[in-house]
Amino acid sequence: MFETDRVQKAICFLSSMLISLAFLQAPGTSDMQIWEQWIKTVNSYGLVDGFVAINDVQPPLCSVFLYTVNSFAQAAGFPVWYAIKVSVTLSLFISTIMVLVWSRSFVIASLFQIMLAINVGFGYLDIYYTPFLLASLYALEKGKFSLSFLIYTIGALIKSQPLLLAPFFIAYIYYMGPVNSISGKIKHVIRAILPTFVLIVIPLIFIYNKALIQFILNAQQGHSISSKAFNVGWILTYMINSQHIYGNYLIGWGINNQLPQIPEFSIPLKLMFFAAYGFTLYKFCAEKEKKFDSWLKYLALAFFSYFILNSGVHENHLFILMMLSVPLYHKKLISIQELAIIGIYGNLNHVLYYGIDGKGLPFERGFFPWIDISIIFTIVFLAFYLIFFIKVNGIKCIRINN
Repeated sequence: MFETDRVQKAICFLSSMLISLAFLQAPGTSDMQIWEQWIKTVNSYGLVDGFVAINDVQPPLCSVFLYTVNSFAQAAGFPVWYAIKVSVTLSLFISTIMVLVWSRSFVIASLFQIMLAINVGFGYLDIYYTPFLLASLYALEKGKFSLSFLIYTIGALIKSQPLLLAPFFIAYIYYMGPVNSISGKIKHVIRAILPTFVLIVIPLIFIYNKALIQFILNAQQGHSISSKAFNVGWILTYMINSQHIYGNYLIGWGINNQLPQIPEFSIPLKLMFFAAYGFTLYKFCAEKEKKFDSWLKYLALAFFSYFILNSGVHENHLFILMMLSVPLYHKKLISIQELAIIGIYGNLNHVLYYGIDGKGLPFERGFFPWIDISIIFTIVFLAFYLIFFIKVNGIKCIRINN
């Protein structure tokens, strides 16, 4: 018997995969030029000295991936920029297939693909670590703690944002230990993370030495209060630009002029982030019954807090929340409207500044001549974050239903 429902779901899945291919020829953002320059640096100095010469906020495996992509480009006769786009597309396809296997649902996998497809057009490298992060979550859910932490660490060494998840991974491993004593749980954590230190961390320390310390210092600083992200820092940037306050920090006026890391603003923002992150971690630790599903929800909120409250955040840093939102919806931990809001704002945060090809909108985005529409979106997204924070942490101050 011909099952139209199953065929339609398969068509939905295949169509979602084709969306990424539609973005394959897009020029991407200025990040593409940065990746090409990094490849040239690594080719000139080698992987280790090249990483030292790059001296940026990304971990060492990022340059290793780009070096591999360049090798593929030379072998296939592709331009470097096109090889980068192909590699990003393949990483997204692999991730989507993994979600399909995990969820056993064409619709869920299609949602995942659609949520992240625009990253192909922009050439963002966050998709490189996505298969590793997904695999680590799947292994963690199955109780394979050593394997999960090992795979997670590989992903965190590709781009720096997943490093923010480490305390939650360690906390989950600690509480899922087979014994009730504190010393026994600590031993359980040590046994789980020891293979990662032996196989990955210690060799990297010997190979990269002081460059790893410099990378950590770079990752802490950031370049601006907010780099076009829908967050509190962006509201501060708009207010200061509009009032011509701290003019000596600015090149000119207008919302596109980003504020550098001024201590008067960056320190309070970081303190708010640490407070929200710490409170969320505490709420997970305080739960009587600690399950993977509830941990995943707290994990998403902690990263959401980073995006909204911390300084130095870029528009593409919402990627992990967008990635986690689909498994959260599949597990019925968030509602369809929450998934929709995260998907809309995650993609809108890109499109509003870079269009759909990475080169920007061909028109002004003013709501009125004196109001940038991005600020309206930021205020609404901030309200959504506050509601999500209250809901996930179970703060009983207002009634919130799905």
